[in-house]
Amino acid sequence: MSKFELLKHETSSEVVEHTYIIQDDKGKIVYKEWVNDSGKVIDSTLRDKDGYEIDDPELYDQVIEFIDSLEK
Repeated sequence: MSKFELLKHETSSEVVEHTYIIQDDKGKIVYKEWVNDSGKVIDSTLRDKDGYEIDDPELYDQVIEFIDSLEK
């Protein structure tokens, strides 16, 4: 079972921007990804609730795994 809970997900047009606000046991995390028209993620960010970038590859991988599980 996942430790994350989805709080918000937004989508905009052109290059599609997906914004996920999720929560784990330490607080809220904001994950944004930009997807081109062929469906490839061309950029992404992981930030804390205050907007500071999170540089934690293990946490990033866990968040990606969680986001991918939502799309199934």
